[in-house]
Amino acid sequence: MARIRNLLELSPRHLRPQVADTLPDVPTLHAAYTAFGTLVAVPNPLPQGRAASRLPEDILGVLRYARDLDCDYILIDTDADVDDDLPLWD
Repeated sequence: MARIRNLLELSPRHLRPQVADTLPDVPTLHAAYTAFGTLVAVPNPLPQGRAASRLPEDILGVLRYARDLDCDYILIDTDADVDDDLPLWD
């Protein structure tokens, strides 16, 4: 049976520029560049303790937000709107 997954589309302004540009290079994060932006898998459960401390603060905040919304993926897209519930880093 096919599964339907939830995707949160976010502006890269919710991440520090140096982080947004290198998401696939972040250890323990599953991310890939696509034609539509950078696709990031939201881990379930979210990293805790030492694993969480290895992630940049802005990424961890976005992952928590996406998980709270029951999203499995985040698409970081330059055409996406900003979300008023998340900080901006620009």
